Amino acid sequence: MQLQLQPTSTTSHLTVSIAPPDNGPSGLIRPVTGDPRSIQAADMNGDGYLDIFIAPSYYNQSPALSPIVLLNDGHGKFHDGTKSVFGTLPVIQMSDGVFFKSFTNDGRMGMFVTDQGLEIGDAYVGGFKGAINQFWLQDKNGVFQNMTASIPSNAPAFNHVSSVADVNGDGNLDVVVTRMGGPAVEGQGTFFYLGDGKGGFTFSTAGLPAEISYKPNNQIDWSSKTIDYQFSGSAGTGDLGGTGRLDLVAGSYTNGDQVSGKQTVRVYQHNADNTFSFASQTTEPEALTSAVGAMGVAGITSGDINGDGRNDLVIHWEVGAKSAIQILENEGNYQFKDVTLSAMGSYLLRDAQQQDGAGNWQTLASSYFLQDVNHDGKLDIVLNDNGVNAAQMAQGLSSGAFIYLNDGAGHFTPAQFAAANGTPLTAEQLSTMTGQPAWGFGFPLTFDADNDGNSDYVFIADAKNADGTTALDISTLFGANSGATYLAGDTGGTLMAGSGNATFVDGRGSDTFKGSIGRDTAIYSSPEAGYQIARGATGYTVTSRANGVHDMLTGVERVRFSDTAVALDIDGNAGQAYRLYQAAF
Repeated sequence: MQLQLQPTSTTSHLTVSIAPPDNGPSGLIRPVTGDPRSIQAADMNGDGYLDIFIAPSYYNQSPALSPIVLLNDGHGKFHDGTKSVFGTLPVIQMSDGVFFKSFTNDGRMGMFVTDQGLEIGDAYVGGFKGAINQFWLQDKNGVFQNMTASIPSNAPAFNHVSSVADVNGDGNLDVVVTRMGGPAVEGQGTFFYLGDGKGGFTFSTAGLPAEISYKPNNQIDWSSKTIDYQFSGSAGTGDLGGTGRLDLVAGSYTNGDQVSGKQTVRVYQHNADNTFSFASQTTEPEALTSAVGAMGVAGITSGDINGDGRNDLVIHWEVGAKSAIQILENEGNYQFKDVTLSAMGSYLLRDAQQQDGAGNWQTLASSYFLQDVNHDGKLDIVLNDNGVNAAQMAQGLSSGAFIYLNDGAGHFTPAQFAAANGTPLTAEQLSTMTGQPAWGFGFPLTFDADNDGNSDYVFIADAKNADGTTALDISTLFGANSGATYLAGDTGGTLMAGSGNATFVDGRGSDTFKGSIGRDTAIYSSPEAGYQIARGATGYTVTSRANGVHDMLTGVERVRFSDTAVALDIDGNAGQAYRLYQAAF
């Protein structure tokens, strides 16, 4: 399956200063992608365009570092805007999740960081020191201010892969935190930071079963043969029973569960009284155990991937420099079936220290997302995997492909990149477009960088300069609309889209544009100021201020003018420049 690209691309060249490591040759250590779970697209300055957030880390060396914010000019070029968006610079050790969400009811953006700390020393002898979680909130000027004091029960801990959702259904976002213990940090298990919608949080384990609930070390019965403590590495949420309530899914890390010794994925049903009861579990696939031994769950994502109306699960397994994926199909009544081999063809086991048969280094997936990349109404799988090269991208090689497209029935194939006319792009052409060497393009992100309604592909490459600063090359490849284009005439009429991403081009008359499945866009050749957008009972009208000619838009998600684009499928006032990025927890 193809992802089509426009012939144009752009590259931004930046220089940033990052403190060198305390131990080790700084020229050989590249911290920009050292914390890959932090790297993401988010609108950091409220201008309607998605920017890039990076939390550099040396992982197992000090010092802890401050984040880098690359602001988008709206055309896919980026510049360093870190100091303009933070009142004081955060210092993050090694995050396992950075969440940009509206944690307050007034719409301000918040940043919640779950930080595990640097892995300095021995995990079992002396132990890692851990870190505190952080919360930052935009002020009235859109600048992030440190509100970490609002987080209760926030002693240094090994805070692992967590998630954000409205767990208790009160309309406020909560944080589901998974802590992994150790001799130098206190406690392990899952708990909630319940949000109050004002930037405050309450620590809670209410309703959680004993086997996954957070406990201080001295309250865990290490000899229990009746409580099978899971020792979770990740927890996520999703409506898995169709009740409208968010159920909880927890996954073991590499040590296995206390009684069984197995690595499990456990599903807990969310009851009407806000308690969670065990519903089902699966174990690490035998194929993975046989190939590499015990792996741990480092991510849980929920979404309907086969179109049957039930949310399925995508599980991220990892150990050391190895990663794998598992697809669990929801069969109803909280029962799940491993369909990975039929869905993906394999568990996509990758070892970053190994090459594939063609001599390409395998890329380690640090996280997985469900995202409708090609806007066909089907959830695709996106991998955060640093180092994809030209051949892997051109040929869709499983050793490094970072997008797997869904056929709608839950079957995924690696995306192959092509020109807008459908001609496959060669490795050499892709290397030219990114401006990067064929052996490695850097860290990929998939988001709409220019608000044209298409997914774009942004690659972050870094290198050390002779003076000790870090050079960043940000390459943006622009996605093309692979759907049909409908041209309106000059006398008015009705145009109806088929499936896929349709484009309606306005004419001189009053028209009706009817969208369908996919993301549909109406194109106008003049600036936005020349039109008025109004919401009606069945859609939107776009009226020319010059002559009163108006179009009726039904099922159309985007309107693009000559100077900007607006979204009609996001709650709020029509006509606002949109920001949109959908990723799973």
